[in-house]
Amino acid sequence: MLIQPLEVKIMPFYAYAGFEPLGREGLGTENRSIWEDLRTDLGALRRAQKRYPQGFRLYRYTNFYDDKTFKEVTWPQRWK
Repeated sequence: MLIQPLEVKIMPFYAYAGFEPLGREGLGTENRSIWEDLRTDLGALRRAQKRYPQGFRLYRYTNFYDDKTFKEVTWPQRWK
């Protein structure tokens, strides 16, 4: 009996500093990041907490150019 290795799926994430909703984040590249090397939401949250200690929004997406494919990973009620 052969054991099949688990398929590891890499998910892309988009994070930015601040608490503005998607589409209203600040301009420029200083406070925004795209990560395409993470496997879990928790890993992305940890990386975002280290990079943006003052607060951030984090999204997972399938098509970067379509806002409808973005799903928020952070907890919005925490920022209110």
